[in-house]
Amino acid sequence: MSLVQISGNASGTGTLTIAAPNTNSNFTLTLPENTGTIALTPAFGRVVRTSGSVSTTSTSLVDLTGASITLTTGAFPVHLSFAASWYNDTDTQAIYINADIDGALELGTNGIVDNDTFNQENNASFSLDSAALTAASHTFKIKFKVSGGTGVITGSSSNAYNFSVHEIR
Repeated sequence: MSLVQISGNASGTGTLTIAAPNTNSNFTLTLPENTGTIALTPAFGRVVRTSGSVSTTSTSLVDLTGASITLTTGAFPVHLSFAASWYNDTDTQAIYINADIDGALELGTNGIVDNDTFNQENNASFSLDSAALTAASHTFKIKFKVSGGTGVITGSSSNAYNFSVHEIR
């Protein structure tokens, strides 16, 4: 029969002792001093916009209103997902979308692009996994721009947009 014994306290060092079955030997592991709290569940954040489409005429990436999440993570990667509909009101003009983590773009300089038929809503959904982050607070944003015309990302009760960030452990 094995015996596992843990001793110590929450603010100091501790030991983990495991008695090997059918022997008189014990294995002891000294645990380091507690240096902080370890989150047992992954960090998660989500925003949903159900009222008010967001538009831009900017040809430089700008923050998508309401699509910002700040989380404290461990030293792990995160999974970002975004689901929405979008369009540009001007024929032959493009609309771009990108993910930003702490000021760094994740999908290249421009991001994902669409330049289909004007005034026709299209799918603007994507997901990605980041590299491992540092254990700290991080800000995740969705940004968008156009090559010309007006770009619109819809937000309504019948056509909401959804942005979420999940820590991967």
